[in-house]
Amino acid sequence: MRPPPPGGRPPNGPPSRSWWYHLAYWKYTVLRQLKALPKGAFPLKGSNWFPRPEADAAQWEADLALLDRLHRELRDAVALLAPEDLDRPSAKKTYRIRDLILGVAAHDLHHAGQIQLIKRLT
Repeated sequence: MRPPPPGGRPPNGPPSRSWWYHLAYWKYTVLRQLKALPKGAFPLKGSNWFPRPEADAAQWEADLALLDRLHRELRDAVALLAPEDLDRPSAKKTYRIRDLILGVAAHDLHHAGQIQLIKRLT
């Protein structure tokens, strides 16, 4: 992937670089519930959307490395689950594990579609 153009932003939306942190954050939130990890381990303060300044190529690579690392950690955690684990409640007991996994996958697909549409429009 190439870095987004300077100031790259969908109309009325966050800067494109913020999307990678948004996607990484939601992988982190699901991972936290799968592993019952403590709150606050995400590398940036805040939640959901993170305002980020424009980046050089090295920072862009670091952003993608964070997204890739959290994606791999989430995949590894899911791979360790037994089939019966999928129906147990999450650490917060709000959702089943199955629902968290399907939800974060749907979330990625939703934003992947948005990104592809924006690429075609620019």
